[in-house]
Amino acid sequence: MTRNDELLRQLPATAVQRELRVQRQLHGLSQQQLARQVGYSAAVIAQLESGIWYPRKSGFYGLARIITALGLTIEEFAILCEKAEEDSHE
Repeated sequence: MTRNDELLRQLPATAVQRELRVQRQLHGLSQQQLARQVGYSAAVIAQLESGIWYPRKSGFYGLARIITALGLTIEEFAILCEKAEEDSHE
């Protein structure tokens, strides 16, 4: 398992879902546009954002591709997720 996989694995799924949606919207992308950029269907992006699907083991590679397509490193995304999670508990 890579360091990026480990970082993503430790993040709360709800924070990842929320932050993916926020970042996609901040970049002005629809689910379809983001899906095209990373070679997935819009349904996969929708499932990730809604919590219907969350990657396990090998799926973290795909999540990492989505994050980098949004112009973020895994570390930057992890920090944003952690902050969003903290903010949601205030």
